[in-house]
Amino acid sequence: LDVLKVVLAMWIASHVSAAAAIWTGLACCVGHCFPLFAHFRGGKAVATAFGFLIGISAFVFRDPWFFFAPLLMFVIMLWLYKFVSVASIAAILSSSLLITVRCMGTDPQSIMIIIASWLMSILVIWRHWKNIQRVREGSETAITWL
Repeated sequence: LDVLKVVLAMWIASHVSAAAAIWTGLACCVGHCFPLFAHFRGGKAVATAFGFLIGISAFVFRDPWFFFAPLLMFVIMLWLYKFVSVASIAAILSSSLLITVRCMGTDPQSIMIIIASWLMSILVIWRHWKNIQRVREGSETAITWL
C-alpha cells in the first residue's frame, strides 16, 4: 500500500505535468516519513521510494529500467551483505546515479528530476542513519533467510 499511494498520486499529478508528478512523488515520501496523524513518526521511505521509481518509470520516462535497475541493485546488495538497510541505501543511490546520467541536460525538467531523485536519496539515507551506525558498530541485524 505504501508503494501504491505514491504511484496513484503520481499518476494523478502526471495529468498536470511530469514536474508535478515528480514533486508529488517526493512529497508522498516525505509525508510517509513524517505523518501528521502519527505525531510525525513514520517509516524510512524505502517502499515509498520504490513507488516513486515506479511512478517516474511509468509516467515520466516511460522506461521500466528506472525501476528494475535499482530493484536489481537491492537484491544483489541484500544477497551480498544480508542487511536490508544497506541494500535499500544502495538501491536508492543507484537510482539517483542512473537518473543523473540519463537526464544530464540543462532543461528545467531534467534538472528538477535530478534534484528530486537526490533529495529522495538524502531522505532515505537520513532515515537510515541509526542503521548505518549499527552496521559500522557490527550490531545491525542481518537477514538469515537469504
